[in-house]
Amino acid sequence: MTYTPILNAEVDAESPITDLLLTRLRDNPIAIANGDADAPRIQFSGLDAWFSTEGAVGTYVFARRVGDTAFGNTVAGSELTPTSASYSVTEGGSSTTATFNTGSALSGTWRCMGTFDQSAFAGSLAIHGATLWLRIS
Repeated sequence: MTYTPILNAEVDAESPITDLLLTRLRDNPIAIANGDADAPRIQFSGLDAWFSTEGAVGTYVFARRVGDTAFGNTVAGSELTPTSASYSVTEGGSSTTATFNTGSALSGTWRCMGTFDQSAFAGSLAIHGATLWLRIS
């Protein structure tokens, strides 16, 4: 799509609605979204603060929780701890559990965007409850 400006005279109270005007009203938003060279640019400065605020509604976090969780379940943030990974290794009858980069408990309500068993094993390596979460309130 090519962006074509709409003149003020084309949209004043006395101007007729034409096929050309309706076509531009349909096509111009697409041209703007596609970044057409002549189209106005979308200003993201207002959205930057929202997207860069950790823990805000609409943001995601990779976090761990004690207990099984299914896709779509919601939990209180106090049950979640941000992490990069959590594992345990069992060798010779003893086990070692470690969590990397654990943060503080979260606030708000979060929806599970993955799934996990509290302890899923891959050989002697067990992954404990870490998946992607979306803050919904």
